[in-house]
Amino acid sequence: MKQISDIIESSAEKFNNKLPDIEQRIWKELQVILKELDTKGDKILQSVKNLRLVGNISRRLLKIIIDDGYKKDVKDYLEAFNEITKLQNQYFKLIQEKFKPTPLLQAIREYAVTTTLDALTEVGLSSSINSIKKILLQNITTGGSYGALAGTLVGRVVSNAATPGIFGQEIKTNVITSIAQYSRNYTQTVSEGLNFRWYQYVGSTITTTRCFCHAMTEKRYFHRSEIPKLIKGEFPEFQERECKLNPKTDLPEGFIKGTNSSNFMTYAGGWNCQHSIFPVPDNAVPQALRDKFKEVA
Repeated sequence: MKQISDIIESSAEKFNNKLPDIEQRIWKELQVILKELDTKGDKILQSVKNLRLVGNISRRLLKIIIDDGYKKDVKDYLEAFNEITKLQNQYFKLIQEKFKPTPLLQAIREYAVTTTLDALTEVGLSSSINSIKKILLQNITTGGSYGALAGTLVGRVVSNAATPGIFGQEIKTNVITSIAQYSRNYTQTVSEGLNFRWYQYVGSTITTTRCFCHAMTEKRYFHRSEIPKLIKGEFPEFQERECKLNPKTDLPEGFIKGTNSSNFMTYAGGWNCQHSIFPVPDNAVPQALRDKFKEVA
């Protein structure tokens, strides 16, 4: 189990370490684009040339981001899905001798890889690029300030101590969330098929770890019948830490909107959550805890 958690964390960290360089390359290209704008003094002009620059920005930025090095990094990252699958199959075989991978599990892996590839390439990057296009278009149509536009763009693209860049943040979220959710979804599918009752919530604690995840790793073991209460924060460890619920969703802070008893095993603590949920045999759970759930199927 620790091997799986380590792969989830290390593969994401390795990929995300490249993000500062990606942000700088994007900003460098945007500076070139800015210099190509028609201006009069500090005012940006509404011209055919400027509008065409906005129209071509997607192609130019994608070429800067998705170069050969980035493609290799994505390929290496996706290989981690295979490593996790192999380790999970070994784990399930160890705790349940009759376990065999099914076509459904293969389809889940293929779907996860495809959607992650989309998220890290043209499809997934489109929202960040569209955000940049919107800023440029607004300044062109309103005769905005060239200097102010440059300041706005660097603030949106390059991360600083207070604010993450939009490209880096989007890529980072997709990288961290996709592989962790895949591992948990795979686990949930196998667990339901083999009718496991007990699980453990594990993973490293870092500076951004949510209060809910702190509480769950402290709790560690949970019975499947507890899930409805867990997602409402109705368990001692959550309350003792004085963790908060989001007033808009009535779910613990950081949860993905729509998290419920059916998808909790996949979503866990929400966006960027790298914690793992693994089924465990009944005899691996402390007896005192098992005794509390003797009558629960």
